[in-house]
Amino acid sequence: SEALHVVDQAMVQAIHPDQVLAVIARESVRVTGGSSALVTLLSGDRQRQFVRATYGAGMTEYVGLELPIQGNLTGLVIRTGLPQISRHPASDPRLNQDLVRAGNWQDVIEAPIRTKEKVLGVLVVASAQPQRFDEQHLRLLTLLANQAGRLLENAELHARARDVAVLEERNRLA
Repeated sequence: SEALHVVDQAMVQAIHPDQVLAVIARESVRVTGGSSALVTLLSGDRQRQFVRATYGAGMTEYVGLELPIQGNLTGLVIRTGLPQISRHPASDPRLNQDLVRAGNWQDVIEAPIRTKEKVLGVLVVASAQPQRFDEQHLRLLTLLANQAGRLLENAELHARARDVAVLEERNRLA
């Protein structure tokens, strides 16, 4: 609803996809009532995942952090393509405990950022309040994650079109 509109506006106005990912992180916190969020994306070879955007107290320093794919909750979301919930983050070995402590995470929801063909990353929202999230929050987060997937897919298509245009111009001038 309003959050989707804000993200759409950011997609139109933003110069770089990372700016839009930051808006998605912020809006996901706003619509869910969470306290912090992060967006992870897979590397081009799909073997590694990195935090690309964050929102909330203590989260900024984690942009660029590599998270494992195996044995990690975001890795489970990537492998299964399904959203996940962690009700007890401080005792959940699948979560990065530095992030849990920095954000005082008491409840966590995660949704896959996907295109039609593949999962690109994960949208994670945490709350400092226990048992904060329900199924409706998970559905809202999934909608925002789907929107992020469309954004990234469009950005990739625009980059390819730009590359083709540059090649065509070079060939024309040659």
